[in-house]
Amino acid sequence: MSDAPKPTLSRFFVVNQWLPPDSAPTAVLAGEIVDLLLEAQQTVVLISRARARQSRDPRLAALTHFVTDETESGALGIMGKLRAWPQFALAAYRTLRRELRAHDTLLVCSDPPLFYLVAVFAARGRGVRVIHWSQDVYPDIVEQHSRWPMITRFALAPLHWIRRLALRRIDTTVVLSESMQRRLVAAGARTQVIANWARDDRIQSRAVRDSNLRRAHFSDQDFVLAYSGNLGRVHEFETLLAAACALRTDSHIHFLIVGNGPRLTRLMQGVVAEKLKNFRFLPLQPESQLADSLAAGDAHFVSLQPQFEGLVLPSKLYSICAVGRAVVFCGDAHGEVATFIGAHNFGVAAAVHDAAALANAIRALAADAVMVERMGHNARHALDCTHARGSALAKWRSVLLPKATGSAPTQNDRA
Repeated sequence: MSDAPKPTLSRFFVVNQWLPPDSAPTAVLAGEIVDLLLEAQQTVVLISRARARQSRDPRLAALTHFVTDETESGALGIMGKLRAWPQFALAAYRTLRRELRAHDTLLVCSDPPLFYLVAVFAARGRGVRVIHWSQDVYPDIVEQHSRWPMITRFALAPLHWIRRLALRRIDTTVVLSESMQRRLVAAGARTQVIANWARDDRIQSRAVRDSNLRRAHFSDQDFVLAYSGNLGRVHEFETLLAAACALRTDSHIHFLIVGNGPRLTRLMQGVVAEKLKNFRFLPLQPESQLADSLAAGDAHFVSLQPQFEGLVLPSKLYSICAVGRAVVFCGDAHGEVATFIGAHNFGVAAAVHDAAALANAIRALAADAVMVERMGHNARHALDCTHARGSALAKWRSVLLPKATGSAPTQNDRA
């Protein structure tokens, strides 16, 4: 009988504040990665803040899942997030130090922000491969939120230094876009561009007005500009509100807001203050109703404040494309999002604070059903050609399982 030691079984640790079966957007995307690993017969260990509800998926139920507390995802607010960060970081750090061993792979997502700094420290000296999935770029976002960004950057200079140190120790940082790649390469990261994706296998293109939600609230003669998802601090709604004021006499044009977030209350207050009758607010719909909810709009509004270009990316764009809807973008009219929309001709772009241009763009779409339908077809075609789910997951497979795919990602590779 041989006394040779048995080979160590490598495992994949996936760490994020929210993971399956939670319904948070980052949890849904991470769930796709978990499915990819399970299909490749890999051992997966989850570390998250919550197990929001019992999973009906037997594969998920059988996973090792370390839970730091039993809170569900939702709008925590600034103070709630500040309290949650150290609680999660400490619990996750202790779990990683206890559980990680040589040959494991650690996939660290972006929620909470900058947790990968802690994860790199937890993995030090253990022969663990570390992959960071960057959905946003901190502390740069904090600096852009500040009224005094230069002063804030000076105050956060030590954090920038720690970030650079950590990024150099990470094997691969997966980023969402080329502009985000440029920022993190400058900070010392080895990067791979893999954009987020939509469940284009489940969300199919739908004809305009083919939505139960739309039929419940609007008539066939109405033009509905929808917004779906989080109304976050990086988004911009003042221009939309001003455009809606300019369109108040266009009785067939309506605005549908399906979602929540820190900007929601201010937008609702603005609608009340202006006595607008062309807005309807609905809560986020269940995941099972996402396709029908997205199809409720004849077109969709997407916004991003210009200073956040390259720091975040409105990934709702891909789900909108999946259902086949035109996009009205408000932000940097020459930025990455506007360029993508223009290159594939599936929408229009207006600069922040140019309410007249935004109102004119909406009015033009409302008057041309043929153009709206054509843009919707172009949106789905753009998704299928450039941001298909299968293509994104194939790139993820090459990062996570380079031996299985026969190729390893190169430093600062472009997707």
